[in-house]
Amino acid sequence: MQTYNCLILCGGQGTRIREYNSNIPKSLLEVGGKRFIDHLLLQFKEFNIVLCTGYLSNHFENLFSNSQTVNISKEKKPLGTGGAILNAIKYIDNCDSFLVINGDSYCDFKINNFINSYKTEKCDLMILATDNYDNHSDFGMIEIRDKKIIKFHEKSSHLIKGSLKNCGIYMIKKELLNIFNHNCSLEKDIIPTLVKNYHCSIHKISEKVYDIGTPKRIAIANEYFNSQKRT
Repeated sequence: MQTYNCLILCGGQGTRIREYNSNIPKSLLEVGGKRFIDHLLLQFKEFNIVLCTGYLSNHFENLFSNSQTVNISKEKKPLGTGGAILNAIKYIDNCDSFLVINGDSYCDFKINNFINSYKTEKCDLMILATDNYDNHSDFGMIEIRDKKIIKFHEKSSHLIKGSLKNCGIYMIKKELLNIFNHNCSLEKDIIPTLVKNYHCSIHKISEKVYDIGTPKRIAIANEYFNSQKRT
């Protein structure tokens, strides 16, 4: 299988867990006995990794400055999730598409199936989406027809029947990003524009997404990873 690049978005400030932890980035919190980012690096070990950092970037730089497998793309000023991706484009080599994942969420899914689906359907954008969720209001939701994305809702308060939860994992065609400026949002600018003008599909799964956006969710993720050790 072709070696792809994987951009991990790690630049968020973690405002909702500031009281829980304010000294290190969310992705470096210990969850399930190891740093959260290490769970992601293990899961995507076959990829060329680029960490898109900003807030408290020095922690990542200290950890990975001598790494042969991890590059760091640091924002000099906040650029938004889309700008962070554009800032990291220089690290993407030898492929016309690449993977983007959130650095504060984890989903145990079959990566090869996702990539093969992307290639088979010849998409411009493919989003991993799940039907396994309890609360829709704090997550991106995706309206689909067959597998084609009709509309992308970033943290919508209204649940659309048949919509799926965004897992925060994307395959994107590199050349399509040329039209965006370096201060934009992946969820609010890039994805809606691509959905409107290009071939965008979902790869549906039924696995659960674990994120560390709040203290309660950190506890749930911690229990999940600890349970994996016992199986």
